[in-house]
Amino acid sequence: VIMFLTSWYIALASIFLAGALYYYIHFRDPNVNWGSANQAREFYDVEKAMMRMRNHRTDNDKLYRPHYLIMTGEPKDRLHLCQFIASLRKGYGI
Repeated sequence: VIMFLTSWYIALASIFLAGALYYYIHFRDPNVNWGSANQAREFYDVEKAMMRMRNHRTDNDKLYRPHYLIMTGEPKDRLHLCQFIASLRKGYGI
């Protein structure tokens, strides 16, 4: 209502533009999957947890645990490499 009181022709143009956009999307009917609300919530929770981890600092060296990322391709082809990293992770090495 306030739009019409200030400038009726701009308000009419914006309503026409919004209606045209609505009908274009409605009749075009794009095949888009935006995901479910559960997926959105899970993504939000993961993002929030990662932001908390970014701000987390440990000054004690005893709490440091190295992380390993192995680019093996198919793990069953290089099982010895995966077993070596598993032994490092379980406290047997480093």
